[in-house]
Amino acid sequence: MRFAVLSLMLVLGLVSVTRADMKEDCSQNADFDRQVSGCTAVINSGKFSGEALAFVYAARGSAYDELGELTHAIKDFDEAIQLNPRFPIAYVARGHVLYKLGEYIYAIEDFNEAIRLDPKLVKAYYNRGTTLNDLGKH
Repeated sequence: MRFAVLSLMLVLGLVSVTRADMKEDCSQNADFDRQVSGCTAVINSGKFSGEALAFVYAARGSAYDELGELTHAIKDFDEAIQLNPRFPIAYVARGHVLYKLGEYIYAIEDFNEAIRLDPKLVKAYYNRGTTLNDLGKH
């Protein structure tokens, strides 16, 4: 799932970082190991804070999700949400990983929060419906 990449590219395009390739590595979505290392370099650069840093954590979390490193993904989405509690995409992404881990109730809570923050976020409704269906709650 590539939730935060487009937003991340917009944010990174507005902020100057010492190494341009760090931004490129973090925002690309084909080589997930490269994305993890690029986002880690951006995080460690100290050039980001607040919402911008939340986008970077979410991008790295998405890469971890794609790599099947779900524990790392959860930690990064937690960090993104801590940095920006009004970041609905991070809730959807974390909910998706929780769903993969079989934590359906927590996943639904994240999808509900994403919907509360952005009632037009279709992916949150879809994922919530899928999760409820898997629980037999049609």
